[in-house]
Amino acid sequence: MYIPKDQSPANTYLDYDLLFEIQYRISGVDAFLDTMYRNINAIRYFPVDYRKKWLSRFYVDAQVSKYNKLDQLVGLISEYDDKLVDELANDVERATIHNILSENGKKLFISANYQLDLALASDYGWKDAGMLSLAFFRIIENELNTRLISPLLDSLKDREKSYYYKELNKRSFNNKQSTKVNSEKLGSYYLFETLKPILKRYRKNDDRWVMLGPMEFFFNSMSNRVSTHECNKPVLNYLKSKLIMLLTDRGIEAIENDELGNLFTYNIRDKYRNPPAHAQYLHINTAVECRKYVYDCLLKINSWIK
Repeated sequence: MYIPKDQSPANTYLDYDLLFEIQYRISGVDAFLDTMYRNINAIRYFPVDYRKKWLSRFYVDAQVSKYNKLDQLVGLISEYDDKLVDELANDVERATIHNILSENGKKLFISANYQLDLALASDYGWKDAGMLSLAFFRIIENELNTRLISPLLDSLKDREKSYYYKELNKRSFNNKQSTKVNSEKLGSYYLFETLKPILKRYRKNDDRWVMLGPMEFFFNSMSNRVSTHECNKPVLNYLKSKLIMLLTDRGIEAIENDELGNLFTYNIRDKYRNPPAHAQYLHINTAVECRKYVYDCLLKINSWIK
């Protein structure tokens, strides 16, 4: 798709606009970027609003898809608007993260950003921003369950899950039957309560996800730094052997040195996630801080999961 040069872009910019929009929707990003690159000199003659619209979309998509002419593109855009590249830094970061998320994660991400952007554009002032912060933090929970926990569950054999569930349950305790609790029983109890939704979940479409508290304990239980009773090692070794198949080399390191579980420790959850669930006030500045923290976490998580 190409508009001949003998047609003045200053007079036909609406034709270009229609061409770019159609190709963006129908032909995919790669074809769109090639068309934009071939016609970039024409874009300089567009009215300012149209020029900025297409140069912005071109640059952001080129960054996210790592377009092979990106260096030349930056130079050309800077000739037309020397401030645009810097202005688009946040858009590039947002588009990059959106691109790596699961389908449901993308919806949560768009919604969370929309709500926080809207609040920041208004006189939000002292109003409670707990739900804004929670909207971002739940993306972490969604991505880990969707991309790690669910595939892990699908890889487990029902017979082995049933066996380990019964073994852990035997060594666990509850308040009614326990008169003496030693450290081994206590460790088995916490492990059992953490793994129960994993070992008892037989159906692939079961939507009862693992929450972040148990997930932190689960991941850190597999760390080389955490000691566990010998009786609990078989189930942990079994689950770990399945889990590492889903991780990159860097992800395996993140399990071994507690990096994964430490992304959402109790203190972090208590700062960003828990206040709205416990009728506590959270300032909008903390919600903004939470967005940045979640962005960093999502990039790390993506680099750790195959």
